[in-house]
Amino acid sequence: MLNWVKSHAEKAELILSVCTGALILARTGLLDGLEATTHFLAVNTLRELAPQTRVATEKKFTDNGRIITSAGVSAGIDMAFHVVEKM
Repeated sequence: MLNWVKSHAEKAELILSVCTGALILARTGLLDGLEATTHFLAVNTLRELAPQTRVATEKKFTDNGRIITSAGVSAGIDMAFHVVEKM
């Protein structure tokens, strides 16, 4: 699965994650050098998996241009509205 995500991310216009989906992006290295968020119960795991990622604990979502992460399912709705506005 990780290889599939990484290979498809190369040609994707946007890459979004909701809740702990950020952990998958972290495992692929896609979050290295970026800011990201995840569900509050997974923040420490995200920090462990992605030590080169700035983990935002107080944001509903982060937008790095092409990669956008949301803190949880409800925050994913806010992220979706943000993406619609952005596009």
